[in-house]
Amino acid sequence: MNAAKQELFESVRAVVAGRLRDEAQVREIAYRVSEESTALRRRMERAVGYARAGLRLEACAEAEAEPTVFELAAAFDTDVMRQWRALCAKNRLPVQDEINVEALTEIEEAITLTAPLRRRLANMRRLVLSDASAWHRLEALRELISRDPGNPAWQEDRAALEPVTADELGDRFEASLRDGKLEDAELCVARLEQGNWHWGGAAKVGAQLRATLDRALSERTAAEAREVVAQLDAEWSAESEDGARAAMQRWRDLEQRMLSYGGDMPADLLSRVDEVEAWLAAREADTNAIQENRDRVSELERLLQDESSTLLQLKSALRAAEQTFEGVPEDVRANADRRINAFERAARLKRVALVAVVVLLLAGAAVAAVMLGRASERSKRIEDMARAVVSNIEAGRLDDAERQLKDSARDIELSGSPQIAEAKKRLAAAREAIESKARRFRELMGEAGDAASPSAKPDKVEEAKELVQTDDEQVEVAQWLKSHGSFKDATRTKRMQDGLALASATVRAIADAVPNGDASWDGQYTAWESALSDVQRQYGEFAEVRERVDAGKRAVETQRAKTEAARVEGARLGKLAVLGAAATSPATLAAALETYCKDHPESPECGDFGRAIAARPSWDSVVAWGEVKLPSAGELAKMPQEGRDKALLAIMDYADAHPSSPYGAALEELKKLLGPGPAWRQWLKTKLSDTRSFKYWMIETKDGVRNYSQSDPRLAPLNSEGGVNVRTVKVIQDKSLKERLLPTPQLQIKSEGPSPQMEFAKVQGDRLDSEDKEVNDVYAAFDAIEALRKDDSMDGALAASLMRGLLEKLAADEEIKMPEAVRVQCAQGVKRIAREKPDDIDWLNPADRQARERSKAARAAMREAAQPDLWRKQYVAALETAQAPLARLYEPFGILVKPDGKAAILTPGQGATASGTVFWIAEPPVGEKLGVMVKLGVAKAGGGVEFEPALNTVPAGTLVFTVKPGAKP
Repeated sequence: MNAAKQELFESVRAVVAGRLRDEAQVREIAYRVSEESTALRRRMERAVGYARAGLRLEACAEAEAEPTVFELAAAFDTDVMRQWRALCAKNRLPVQDEINVEALTEIEEAITLTAPLRRRLANMRRLVLSDASAWHRLEALRELISRDPGNPAWQEDRAALEPVTADELGDRFEASLRDGKLEDAELCVARLEQGNWHWGGAAKVGAQLRATLDRALSERTAAEAREVVAQLDAEWSAESEDGARAAMQRWRDLEQRMLSYGGDMPADLLSRVDEVEAWLAAREADTNAIQENRDRVSELERLLQDESSTLLQLKSALRAAEQTFEGVPEDVRANADRRINAFERAARLKRVALVAVVVLLLAGAAVAAVMLGRASERSKRIEDMARAVVSNIEAGRLDDAERQLKDSARDIELSGSPQIAEAKKRLAAAREAIESKARRFRELMGEAGDAASPSAKPDKVEEAKELVQTDDEQVEVAQWLKSHGSFKDATRTKRMQDGLALASATVRAIADAVPNGDASWDGQYTAWESALSDVQRQYGEFAEVRERVDAGKRAVETQRAKTEAARVEGARLGKLAVLGAAATSPATLAAALETYCKDHPESPECGDFGRAIAARPSWDSVVAWGEVKLPSAGELAKMPQEGRDKALLAIMDYADAHPSSPYGAALEELKKLLGPGPAWRQWLKTKLSDTRSFKYWMIETKDGVRNYSQSDPRLAPLNSEGGVNVRTVKVIQDKSLKERLLPTPQLQIKSEGPSPQMEFAKVQGDRLDSEDKEVNDVYAAFDAIEALRKDDSMDGALAASLMRGLLEKLAADEEIKMPEAVRVQCAQGVKRIAREKPDDIDWLNPADRQARERSKAARAAMREAAQPDLWRKQYVAALETAQAPLARLYEPFGILVKPDGKAAILTPGQGATASGTVFWIAEPPVGEKLGVMVKLGVAKAGGGVEFEPALNTVPAGTLVFTVKPGAKP
């Protein structure tokens, strides 16, 4: 709290404690305290109005300005101030306003709610001061909106900042694209595609930039694909199968990425990739065959090392290994032959032992023994040959088996044996089995169909793969599988492209649409959603298609939201058009505006309407002024002070009831001219009663010589000298106040008794006492000046000195409600009289002729300086000037609206407004600035309005007034 206000409250404590009793000072303190309390109440009302309108930060700024409303409220809410209030009420002095505790509570709540915003506002200021990008400022602003959603100022800032941010992101996107920084460009597009944009153009800009970015990404992917193909060629030349497979995997990843961008791989690279794929497929087939050979040879080696293996197991394992691509290594075959031969020798030894037993048993039959030996040898040869043929057949060496059979056919003993015949059958059966498998293989491959056909049957090829017997068959199976895989990949790619094309076409149609509130758009949205659902049903296995469909669904929701917004906007505009019917009174209009904001809280006008409603007290005050009755300027000028006090009380009652009145400035000016100013009366009374010069007596001779005494000369004794009556009086010689005895013949005395100034003091004192209630303080001052100016009996020097003091009092005393022009003239009159130096004139010395001349000059200067008739006219003119704005009465005419930024005035009636009609608005007080009526515009011919530049600062929803026919006097 500043020193002036602390001094004011100290003065109040001094009055309450009885230390200060001067009536004029107490009255001045009462007026100052009343004004301070009124200013505090108005500050609190403004702060509460801001808080209720959602402008909490403005409310905090109003309340926390030095000195804060809390400091002032605490200063007024004390026992001393309550005693002061009772004292003022008792003595009919201005009473301080009551402090609204509920208003303080609302202000404290606003400060509490805005506390979390302080850090974010500081961050916002830091971003602005540091020249931060529009995107960072928009992020900070969105956070402010999330914390303070009811403040319309943030909505307006966001609406203005979002297009700027979109332009900035577009510029950054172009710069990143030129510099090859596609990741930064992708970030810009992602920010535009976020769903928290309220500006409708952001989605369209994002779609355009996304298409440009996809083309750039496709070009980069094509360049990477060329690098991968070059690596494939290098790995192929080096016959590095692992390197080629890794590069091939990179190719497939790039191919999928290219598809997601909606592009195609370069055609010249596809043929090279197919050749490498064929080479890898062949290498894979060779690898499988080699692995199979190794597995079967390993199984054979295991059986060779296992002592418990049987001859049948060894022969089966050997035949299986011989059927593989590389056959059986020579060392393994030798070991297998030795093991098999060992088994066969053991069998022969058993048979020899059996023969030996038979020989021993039939020793007596020599012929039989010889014949048995021969038969056994022949049987052995047949069995060995048959066994060898069967072994070759089982091993798949059919040509060797056939050669052996041809050799046995030339041997008579072997050709007719059943074993050989059985071996021939087995050879024929083996050849038939091979032919049968080959035929079945051909049948299955034929059933599989064309590898590049949608009707291909890969399961038949898998079945035929089990029947492969030759390298050609192996290569044929590998080629078919490779071709079918390429066909499937191409088919899948084509299908995905078709799905993406359908989804993209639908999404483009949705994004390019410009919806409105028409009902037909509901059917269009349903059709789009159905089309997207069909695409998802047909191509839902592709993630890229699903993403594009989801984007389309989001676009539909966005467009549907626009339609709903357009419908709400249409309804809003319809309600906006009928607001004019409510502009018949402040209460009706305020209620209509509140209803409108409740129904359309997100409308652009709602914030303006909230600020407009805050000015309702000013509207009420304009209407209420018509009930206040004031006398005319001429009547007020001549009216007794009691009547002027009543008029002033009516003005103050109106000002207290309507602190937001636009008549505030005019009322303040009028109050300055009407208020009481009795200080000069006391000054003049004191001057006339206490000054020694006004207590002198006078004796004047017939020759015009005046002598002044301090006692009544009529009481001096009368003596006779030489037959002449002589009165001897003690008179004052000069300004030194020395006295001497002056004998004066009675016949020479013109007059004796009270001096002219003594008589003037008595008359004016009586007049001041009687005029306290008959003449107001200002006109009484003019009367006193006029009486002093017209007086010719008093000495000119004394009259000039008294006039100078009175004019100095009127010019310097702010309590006397004089117009400024009169004060200036009074000050100039003081200077004019001062130039004659009346205080230096020795008017008491009757012998000083120069003093007589100077007194005459001082009287002339006094009459030149004091012009009471002129000042009365100037005072009346000042009253008329102050009353001129108050004489104009206003009545509600309509409401100011600004649909789509174009101002218009809606009225309750349908009649045309006369050309030249002036429209006014009530501007409420702001801070120390008082309320005034502001000209809004003038009606033009044809119904238009020519608005003033002040329109830009006037919120929509403001009540518009016109001058009411007739005016106050």
